[in-house]
Parts: sequence; C-alpha cells; structure tokens
Amino acid sequence: MSGGDMATQTPQIVEFPSIRRAGQGGAAPARFHERFGSDNHVLDAAWPRITTQASEAPFAPRRDGLRVLLINAPIREWSFPNILPIGHAYVAAVAAMDGHTIDVLDLNAERKQPVKSSPEAFVKWVESRVTETLEQRRPDVIGLGGIITQYSWIRRIANLCRRVHPDVPIVLGGGIASSMPEFMVRRLGVDVVVQEEGEITFSEVLHRLERRASLEGVKGVAYRHAIRPGEWDVRNNGLRPSLPSRALGLDTLPWPLRSRWAEDEVYKINPVGHLNWQTKWIDGAAVAPGQYSLSMISAKRIGCAALARSSTRWNISSSATTPPTSTSSTTCS
Repeated sequence: MSGGDMATQTPQIVEFPSIRRAGQGGAAPARFHERFGSDNHVLDAAWPRITTQASEAPFAPRRDGLRVLLINAPIREWSFPNILPIGHAYVAAVAAMDGHTIDVLDLNAERKQPVKSSPEAFVKWVESRVTETLEQRRPDVIGLGGIITQYSWIRRIANLCRRVHPDVPIVLGGGIASSMPEFMVRRLGVDVVVQEEGEITFSEVLHRLERRASLEGVKGVAYRHAIRPGEWDVRNNGLRPSLPSRALGLDTLPWPLRSRWAEDEVYKINPVGHLNWQTKWIDGAAVAPGQYSLSMISAKRIGCAALARSSTRWNISSSATTPPTSTSSTTCS
C-alpha cells in the first residue's frame, strides 16, 4: 500500500468496541488509542499495560497484525552510543500492546563505538544494513524518528526505504517531526508525520493503516493526501490534546519496550559523559518579522567555555520593525 493509495481511500467509519468508564471493570479495548475518550482522559486506569519485560507476555502479536520496523538513525557518530532512543521504545510498547510485531534496526547501537572509518565507508555500511533488514523483515510499516540534527541521515534512510519497498508507508515521529510537520512530509518522502505526544496517535495511525482506512480526522498527524493520480498535497489534522497528568492519562501509558534494544549490551556500558570533541556553531537569525532565531554552540574541548547571546527585536503588533542585533563570544582558558 503506497502513501498515495492510503490517502485516496474513501474515509471509513471505524466502529470501536464499547468502552467502560473507569471503575466499571471490563476487558481492555483491542487498541491502545481506544482506551481514551475524546478529552484524552483514560477510560479505565486499571487496564493492564507493558511495564516490565514480564508484562509483555499477555500482549502477544496477532497473526493478522502489522509488522512494524523501527529504524534509529545514527547520531553523534564521533561519540559512544549511550542514549537509548526512548521515544522509539515508547511507541514500540504501544504497537506491541496492539498486537503488532515489532522489529528494530538501531543503527546507532550497532556501531558500538565512535566511528573510525571514512564517512563514505560508514554511509555504505548504513545503507547495506538498512537494505538487508528491509529485505529480510519485509515490514508493513516503517517508523523513523529523531531530532533535527539527524535530518540528513533520516532523509537518506527514508529515500532508501522508498526505493526498496515503494508501497510501504513510512511514519515519522520525534522532535524532527513536530518541529516542521508539513516540511518533513514534503522533503523527506514520508507518508505520515506524528506530531507531539505520539503514543495514542501512533496506535490510531497503525489501526487505520491496518484497515486500509483514510487518515482523515486522526488528530496529531500530517500526511500525504492524493488529489489525483500523480499529484498530492499535505493535510494537517491539527494537534491531539495533551494527556492529562497522573492517573487520568500519563500514568496509564506503557513503559518503554526496552527489551527490543541493546540496553545491557551497548547503552548501559558506554560512558554517559563522553566528551564532544567536535565544535558546531549555528548562528540563527530571523529573516522576516515575527520569526524566531536560535543560536547554538558546542564546546570544542574541556577548558573551553562558550557563551552565545542572541537578541532579535521585532514589533509583531505593528508593521514597524527594529533591526535584529546579535552578539556572541567564546573564551578559552
């Protein structure tokens, strides 16, 4: 099923099983997103969820469930991989609770240590691992995600996924997706972007994809919408309301599905405080009234303290503007 086919399906009314209010008992709904009402309050906080590896057992994969492949792109190649992709692990837990089969390709963990080969050799290795995994696992849905500094890698991987499996929907999440959802749909070649909190939204997206139903009305997504053969635009359904706190919402989310990642073999044994031996400076500047700017710097080595100040003054309430000013300084001892 291609992204275009997905978007052109006639919207279907999805009939969900009746859901009992909290305290009334009853079995949990078949899909995680069905546990929440229109106000995003959980309907029964006592329903079981994944919290430990032992608690995964009741949520066995369904024979008719989807095979979901989650790919973690490389990040900070100069450093030891020491941060498990927690966002991937959260949505993996939700997908597992919905009865889908979860496969993981963690390109960051597989390198195990700072990359010492040439950039060309590392790119070749990444592409070979992605191609090999796609051919072996043959996923029904591909999930990508991360932060904005992974943009180039995610774009490369998304394009490769499209070449190998052109009809498999690609779903993007994480900070990179929420920052500029429409832009990412257009530039990265993905079919669906999940914005902000992804657990409930990802569950509903997978449910729609499984039923080959339209994504119309699914809050929290932007997606490709086919206008006519060979032509499409981007639809943004708006944000899903945030989950309420504690037992009304956040406390009823599953814990990350850590068992699918090399936590003990890689992430727990690598030093958390590994030094950033690279220097990266991004001098942000607003180019139009009302836009924001952001300047970032990372220290080159121990003993080098960096200070960046950026001040942009715009009178958004009127047509008059004050030219932006910015200063930056670094001092090394």
